[in-house]
Amino acid sequence: MTAPVVREFPELSLPESVVFTAVQIAPNTLAGLFSQRDNLVKVFDSLGTDLLASRLLADLRAAHPGDALWVRVLGDRTLLVFGEPLLREVLDRSGGDFASDPAVKLRGMSHFQPEALTISHGEKWRARRAFAEVALSPGSRVHPLAPQFLSVVQREIAVMKDEARAYLLDWSQLEGAVESIARQVIFGSRARDDRDLTAALHAMMAEANQVHGLRKSRHFDPFYRRVAHYVRTAEPGSLVSGLPPVSEEVSALTQVTHWVFAMSGTLAANVFRTLAVISGQPLVEWQVRDELRSAPTRTASDVDGLKHLESCLYESMRLWPTTPMFGRRATAATTLGGVPIPAGTPLLVVNSFNHRDPVSVPEPDAFVPSRPAGYRFNQFSNGRQSCPGRDLAVFLAKAILAELLGDCRFVGQAQSSIADGEPMPATLNHSLLFFAMEPVKS
Repeated sequence: MTAPVVREFPELSLPESVVFTAVQIAPNTLAGLFSQRDNLVKVFDSLGTDLLASRLLADLRAAHPGDALWVRVLGDRTLLVFGEPLLREVLDRSGGDFASDPAVKLRGMSHFQPEALTISHGEKWRARRAFAEVALSPGSRVHPLAPQFLSVVQREIAVMKDEARAYLLDWSQLEGAVESIARQVIFGSRARDDRDLTAALHAMMAEANQVHGLRKSRHFDPFYRRVAHYVRTAEPGSLVSGLPPVSEEVSALTQVTHWVFAMSGTLAANVFRTLAVISGQPLVEWQVRDELRSAPTRTASDVDGLKHLESCLYESMRLWPTTPMFGRRATAATTLGGVPIPAGTPLLVVNSFNHRDPVSVPEPDAFVPSRPAGYRFNQFSNGRQSCPGRDLAVFLAKAILAELLGDCRFVGQAQSSIADGEPMPATLNHSLLFFAMEPVKS
């Protein structure tokens, strides 16, 4: 028996669209699309907006069965994509039929990284992707420079532990250490203490949150002069030492800037949340420590072999995605799942819901490191535009976690709803986490 042909996707009513915009779009936008506004994030966490949004989406999907829904978002007829077959089609056709540069993302990211790979499509995307792949070596689980990067991680985490006040570790300490690691991985040891570089990027990202009416930032030229200096005088053993020749379609400086963006706050947030969920569940912690004992992390290959720790990282990123939603744009009139899609149509994927969709995900609120991967889970995206730095980011995260957990236990000191055997909370604000560090008993 053949499946019925879908000729059109269901469409939300105007009141439903207004509620969706108020509950899902507005909080995410106000909390900061490019740089987190901590005070507003705390407000939305206290109101439980993430949980409200997930319940709303579940109700809307139940009321309008199907793998996608039409919704009006600020006047734009937008396709909200749920089902894995459609997600696969969108992601496999990204960079061509479906561009990753919807208007809001393009305007915001152009403020601090114009012409970057992540806001490109067509021939420019292909040229910029090829550039990134040479430097980042996707598909090579152990980057050619991984031994140098591991040494940086080991040194910086040791320094951070030594400097921890009263044996307490908070977000600012971990974030600072990870930013230092990122600068050294990308630019070399000379950039270790160049906090002004990271601060300038953070300032531009915060400015980009307003999206509309943006003017050139006063930080832009000084920041890019600094990046250009590091690239021009590339230090051996750094990522920029392996940059390929560039074509006219590739701006090496803006591609490198995206690596700073992705390897700093995002990497640190994923590490801190994973540390919290491991430390908050005795069985999970025992399993991770058992793996660390059986595979001493002295080499890059040892870090690569930490498969259970990697599964914990991916599961943490599923539960609390650092990209709660992302968009695409139909570059021309096309079809999706056999349904006509007009040129210019915005498409929206809500990771925070899809990762825990009660219809499609078994035990959606449980921490299950052995959970199979799939196109529904977009920790690093999937398909043609999957993150070319995925392997490097995972390696660095595992190396940091292994160094943290190797000789210390971390006891959560902040109020947290992570409890052994209980459902994972809808939100986990990494900036509020802090831990007491205790030596591991032999």
